Amino acid sequence: MVKEIEIKGRIHNYKAVQDLLTERYRFIRNYHKQDFYYTLPSIQKDLKPVLRLRHDESWIITKKSMELIDGMEVNDEWEFEVSPGETFQVVIERLGFQVCCQNEKKGSEYQDGDITFEFSEITGLGYFLEVEILLNDPDTAACSKAEQLIREAFLSFNTYSELVTIEPEYYTDMLLEKKKLINQL
Repeated sequence: MVKEIEIKGRIHNYKAVQDLLTERYRFIRNYHKQDFYYTLPSIQKDLKPVLRLRHDESWIITKKSMELIDGMEVNDEWEFEVSPGETFQVVIERLGFQVCCQNEKKGSEYQDGDITFEFSEITGLGYFLEVEILLNDPDTAACSKAEQLIREAFLSFNTYSELVTIEPEYYTDMLLEKKKLINQL
């Protein structure tokens, strides 16, 4: 299990945020991630996602225990690689899991020490900045320090003007709400 601590922000000035990332941090890679969020209707009442299958450079299945505290996500994550991903999709769908929403995320990853910055376009939702640290079996002090570092890094993007604001909703909640609105049309 890994502890993921992150702040996600909606970007208001795409070019300025991209320039700051390029000036301040080490470029890691460009990415194109496709996420499939699964629910298990036979045992769930709320039909919120319980698993994520991500296709990036490989196929990764993720189970998260998620908590949102003052705009900061504090998640326990269990992940493992599956191959081939398409076969895994067939297997879990035959077990009763259903895709409740999908997400396409294109962007760039940067790093500064333990802090990872993801500058992403989420199809249908807009541009976002994620600032995160992953910790292996952390104690309370390590979590507190990570939260402080993340907040400071995030706030540094707003030194001169408000380039990024904290997005208090999970991507899945925004995607499900958008899907609900589309279905009402």
